[in-house]
Amino acid sequence: MDRRQFLITTAAASVLSSSGEAIAADSSPALPAGASALTVYDRATFSFIYTDSGRTTLSSYDLDKMKRNADGGVTLYVGPNPPAGLEANWIPTRGKRPMPTFRYYGATDALNHKTFVMPDFEEVNA
Repeated sequence: MDRRQFLITTAAASVLSSSGEAIAADSSPALPAGASALTVYDRATFSFIYTDSGRTTLSSYDLDKMKRNADGGVTLYVGPNPPAGLEANWIPTRGKRPMPTFRYYGATDALNHKTFVMPDFEEVNA
């Protein structure tokens, strides 16, 4: 049985613009158990947004490199520029309109019964 689940953001278009500041999703509320990943695609082409950093995805395998919040969670940033000091938590968008997609492996009852709610993206000043 395939236990992968995908969540695609439905945040307001104004938040997921191509020219705005960085957007962030705080993962401090407990993520479902198992591996997870955030990949950002170009909304116009549904392809990766390639940049000099080579980063299109942040995953649970990158946690040891990310800056943690006081509660142990992480905040993930997506946008043309990273907030100062948070480059390890950032996926660049190079001026493209992002389509963030979360993948969870090892789905839990919270995902299966739709009681897990991923925090929405919010605009931040980078």
